[in-house]
Amino acid sequence: MSIRSEIGKLQKIVVHRPGAEHHHFTPENIHEWIPDANGQMVLNPDYLLFDDLVDPNIIADEHGTLAAIVSSVTDPENTILFTDLLTDILQDDLIRSDLIAECFESDKKSFPDHYPNCSPNILMDSNPETAAETFLTGKHPSGAAVFSWPLPNMIFTRDIAAMVGDTLFLTWAKRNVRKREMILSKTVFSNHPHFKNTNIVDFHKDHPGCALEGGDIMIFDSKTLFVGLSERNSKKSIDAFMPTAFSEGFETVFVIDLPKSRTVMHLDTIFTRISETDVLIYPPLYSGTELKGHPISVYRIDTGQSLADVKPSRTSLETVFRDNGFSINAILCGGTDSVHQDREQWTDGANAFALDSGKIISYSRNIKTLEELRKVGYSILTEKDYFSNPDSYNQSNENWVISLASHELPRGRGGPRCLTLPLDRKN
Repeated sequence: MSIRSEIGKLQKIVVHRPGAEHHHFTPENIHEWIPDANGQMVLNPDYLLFDDLVDPNIIADEHGTLAAIVSSVTDPENTILFTDLLTDILQDDLIRSDLIAECFESDKKSFPDHYPNCSPNILMDSNPETAAETFLTGKHPSGAAVFSWPLPNMIFTRDIAAMVGDTLFLTWAKRNVRKREMILSKTVFSNHPHFKNTNIVDFHKDHPGCALEGGDIMIFDSKTLFVGLSERNSKKSIDAFMPTAFSEGFETVFVIDLPKSRTVMHLDTIFTRISETDVLIYPPLYSGTELKGHPISVYRIDTGQSLADVKPSRTSLETVFRDNGFSINAILCGGTDSVHQDREQWTDGANAFALDSGKIISYSRNIKTLEELRKVGYSILTEKDYFSNPDSYNQSNENWVISLASHELPRGRGGPRCLTLPLDRKN
């Protein structure tokens, strides 16, 4: 398994199908800010990073279509469901016992006011399928509360790890609501036979005070990475990541200092590579030197350097591409109108997933972005179009985009790239 490009033909991937966990969060979980006893607005510790309640059946159907598309490219056995991996490792009682203890400790620390203080026996005595569901939903099918909250963000498998060259880099979330996801992921990847010959870096074990999620790590080409300095990480975290990148033979890392806001939570919310020549990008990042009032600074870090060794440049990404020898065509998220740019960036217009160079999945709701893709030669396919003859489309030399139905999936602020964890691409 190896990833040395965002756009090499997809060979193997992990996805997580929305499940019962999406039935188990409530209106108190969808407000980022709430009033305290004095009427002052404070961060809601129980915010689950979704901006609305979702229809569990529709979100499952939408995700099921995405999974079927990637499965048609990788073959079914190489589109791996996270729940299957989790269920497999829970057959081992020692692994299960250690996982329960670590998740209980994390939950008690993260949510002391909601911690159910449940007996671990309920998980130890369950069959693997029931235990897996309970880890994800927070509730046992008997109705007993086992964890404080469910894990609706598990669908965004991009954030739980990143394949960097031949190394599986186990990431770590900043927000408490995602830490059980990271514990489950670490345990799966470290113990499942599928990964026994994979070089694994456990970021949290090596750097317990740091956070870095996969949405901020972009393998631009075989020598170059782009990394977002976002609200979800820090300079210390990125410096801690550099040895992994350089040990895998990447020579240059461009670090983009982003606004520290939910609108731009990760680099891939405003920028994705979709072909040898094309990037899909939120226009202010491409042509401007300021984003949401925040100056855009770019650090170029070469092998052996750290952030402290270089001075950032206040510049646009267009200038970065030009000055470093990249011949790039920018396709504008939302088109040329600033209102549409902002609206479609919010609904993940800049976050596409490449099945192969020039063959991508994007959300159907971002119609201005799709118009821009059409203007530069991308055929716009419905799901029905694609499934009428997937082999023909996958083997063609034409560029195309599948416009994925997207009524519920964007409510967690994640696009097709966020929903996917590639493990292997043709390099």
